[in-house]
Order: sequence, then structure tokens, then C-alpha cells
Amino acid sequence: SEDRKMSLEAVIPLLVFITVILFIVAAYLYTAKRGTEQRVLDRLLNEEEDGKEKLKKAGSSFKEKMLSLFSRFSKYAYPKMEEDISTARQKFLWAGWRGERVPYYFYGAKIFFALLLFGVVTLTNFFYVGHVKGNILILFSVMAAVIGFYLPSLWLKWKIYQRKEIMFKGFPDALDMMVVCVEAGMGLDAT
Repeated sequence: SEDRKMSLEAVIPLLVFITVILFIVAAYLYTAKRGTEQRVLDRLLNEEEDGKEKLKKAGSSFKEKMLSLFSRFSKYAYPKMEEDISTARQKFLWAGWRGERVPYYFYGAKIFFALLLFGVVTLTNFFYVGHVKGNILILFSVMAAVIGFYLPSLWLKWKIYQRKEIMFKGFPDALDMMVVCVEAGMGLDAT
């Protein structure tokens, strides 16, 4: 009975962590879907100018605030050596992320999620569990912070993998189209 109670206390922070991550993913997917639906409706109704203003006011304000927050946090994790920055930029390009501010957003997200998960685990202990003391609480909190720090890196690797798969699957069609164009007497620049 005592061992079972202890194992339940160890599982609760993990469940809270999974719930928070699922909530963040759901919020992102909801806002992304909502923005796409809004753009399609605007095109159908030929109200692109009004739609852009509404979209900027509704969906972009949250996104802009989060990106601004990530930029402020980035100074704590941004690499100092030019070689590391270059390697990171190459990975962002592989994932399809272009832009001057992308590294700042990425490294800021690492710090943000580390602090978020650290806070969630610590506050969960204080308000719900309350029995985990001392070293165990520190261990859970630090583990959550480490997971939060590496979560954006895992997401980046997943985006790179997805993009490689899309290119790999689309390569035969692109090659076939180039062959058809060359056989028809067109240059490769026509493809």
C-alpha cells in the first residue's frame, strides 16, 4: 500500500507534464486551423484586405506576443560561437524555416519551455501532491526543465525528418517532369 502510494505520487507530475504539452499542441493546432479557415473564407468572398486585417488582429496578436517573449528569452541560450550559429541556421533551413529571427525564436522557446515545465512540476507539488519533499522534488523539477529545454530540439528534428520525407517522395515526380521537358526540347529552367 505504501509503495503503491509512492508510485502514484511519482506519476502525477508526469501526467501533468503530458497534459500541459497536449494543451499547448492543441492550442497551436486550433489557432493554425482557424487561421487557414479564415484565409479560405476571405478568398471565397473576395475580401482579402479586410480578412488580412482581421487575421492580424485576431490570430497574430497571440503569436506575436509569444514570439516577442521567445526573443527576450533567447539571450540566455543563443550560441556564442559563429560555428554553432551556422550549424543551427543550416538545421532551420533543412526544416524549412527561413528568416533572420528564427534562431532567436528557437532558443527563446527552449528557455521558455524549460521554465514552464519547471514551474508546472514545482507548483503541482505544492498545490496537489504536497508529499514530495527535498531531493525528489528537485529531481522532478530539474528533469522537467531538461525535458522542456530539449523539446524544441526534438520538434526541429521531427520537422527536418518530415521535410526530407516530402522531398524523397516528390523526387521521382520532379525527375519525371524534367525528363519530359528535356525530351520536348525545353530547357531545365522551364520546369
